[in-house]
Amino acid sequence: MVGGASMTNRPTRWAGVAAPLVVLIAACSGSSAGDTDASAADTIATTAPTTAAPEPVVPLSLEPAASAGSVVDVRDFGAVTDDGIDDTESIQTAIDTVASAGGGTVVFPAGDLLAEQILWRRGVNLVGSVTGRGGDDLGSNIVQADGAADSLVISDPTVPGEEFFHWTAIENLRLTGAADGSGVDGISVRSRAGENFRIHRVIVAGFPRHGISLTRGGAPTVLSDLHLFGNGVTGLSLSRQPEDRYQTLRAELVSGDDNGLALVQIEGVGASEEIFHLSDLKIESSIEGRQPYGVVLDDTNVAHVFIENMSAIATQDGAMDALVLVRNSDARFWLEGFRRNDERVAAVVEDEFRETTFSEFGDLLAVYNAGRVTGRIGPSGIASGDGVELRPVQTGRGSIESGDETVTVSHGLGPDAVITVTPRGDQLLWIDSVTDTEFTVRRSNADDPIDFEWIGSIE
Repeated sequence: MVGGASMTNRPTRWAGVAAPLVVLIAACSGSSAGDTDASAADTIATTAPTTAAPEPVVPLSLEPAASAGSVVDVRDFGAVTDDGIDDTESIQTAIDTVASAGGGTVVFPAGDLLAEQILWRRGVNLVGSVTGRGGDDLGSNIVQADGAADSLVISDPTVPGEEFFHWTAIENLRLTGAADGSGVDGISVRSRAGENFRIHRVIVAGFPRHGISLTRGGAPTVLSDLHLFGNGVTGLSLSRQPEDRYQTLRAELVSGDDNGLALVQIEGVGASEEIFHLSDLKIESSIEGRQPYGVVLDDTNVAHVFIENMSAIATQDGAMDALVLVRNSDARFWLEGFRRNDERVAAVVEDEFRETTFSEFGDLLAVYNAGRVTGRIGPSGIASGDGVELRPVQTGRGSIESGDETVTVSHGLGPDAVITVTPRGDQLLWIDSVTDTEFTVRRSNADDPIDFEWIGSIE
């Protein structure tokens, strides 16, 4: 007590809030300690500038507040990386807080976070610091906890399946399946993927069924820069209910190793306005019996399916059967830009489809068909069942070196092959002879090298 004013310390949670400071200096001469009639000259009062009253102390048990467009970090809600403790409650509280404020972004730091199940609310973006978490220990990785009964990330269950899941994204995250093999999918979207729905720069690995699953169709939807490894059935599964439509879906820059059946599966679609565009796919199969196909089309009726620029690498013999498998489908689809490191077949057609253009570059095989067919399509032509009518077309490039008059080129069209050559220059070229397995191209002069393109079909 100084001059009748008590001095107290403010709680540390008021750091940065100015409090009134009063200093009383009592005159030492001309008055006694007991005087109560001291004049104003006998006492000098000095007061700091008046400030607003401090804000109430927020109880530590309350979570951080959020407003529309907020960006929050799951660590502010109690999540701790790399401690092996289930962070489901902290992560879900962060998501729900942002959702209730009108939407925003939930940020995940680099490191491993453990969660059993995450409900992905509409209008909430889930964003990691960087994709990865490999040998360099970079990246944001959510690992599903053991004993999980459902998928790790599930679209908002308060949004009915027939409604659109708009304005929502997952980016820069890795999702890893449970160590005990429990759970279902990495990401399971159970409402229609809506406008501005996006999954980008995501790794999904080690889940029992699909890495990413969309089950109710969607409006124009883009999935990009996906890396899907070691999932039980497929890396990416696209299906829908009869009343749903996909309109237009584009999946680009998608890679995957050793998923169970295929990197991508499209199944159960069948409206004429539906368009699927898959581009820049990299398929790698290193374990026999794993990921025997790049893309599987099941019951894909009427829809248009475009597949372009697919690269397949089979690092073990017998590890991959074909780039595309078509089963029980009556669709229109186009395949272009296939590259392989071996003689894998381009496609296997087990049942019927409608209009098709297959084309590869390099060991090029193109098949044009306008009927219902069953067959196997490969670099050596067609192997198929009874009653199948296909017109295989094989194309390629060649050259005749300077000083040579002819060159011999191999083909896989059999004894009924008809070959046409087109020079890439002003020299005259013609077919000199054709056998069951090769043909000879001759030119008019032997002075300069000449490149040419050729196309062969069955008469």
